Amino acid sequence: MTELLAFAIFALTVISVMGILFALALRQSVRDFAQQLDALDQRRLAEVQSLLNRLMTIRWEDFIAVEETTAEQEGGFFPPGEESEEETMVTQSWGALSQTRRRADILDENEQQLLMEDFPEDK
Repeated sequence: MTELLAFAIFALTVISVMGILFALALRQSVRDFAQQLDALDQRRLAEVQSLLNRLMTIRWEDFIAVEETTAEQEGGFFPPGEESEEETMVTQSWGALSQTRRRADILDENEQQLLMEDFPEDK
């Protein structure tokens, strides 16, 4: 009976040690996974921050001005009975976008002035 009791204590000790080792290995695996996930999150956060910084540096008024000047499309709504190809539409002011053509012209003039300063024509 003492041999059986000694074997049972030994088996219980071995099983307990194996359980503790398994728990430690699982804990280390979870820790490594959490560190890798944190590193991935930090990289993605840095990428998003970089993208947001680039987007914030864009002068959207200039971008819209350039887009408006390059898109020379006619269009509009003519009510029934007033459809005529000979009539021209009168443009109206519609907020900040109504000044895009003028702003684009100013930007072109500034660009030409800078080019003339940098590369003067020798005669």
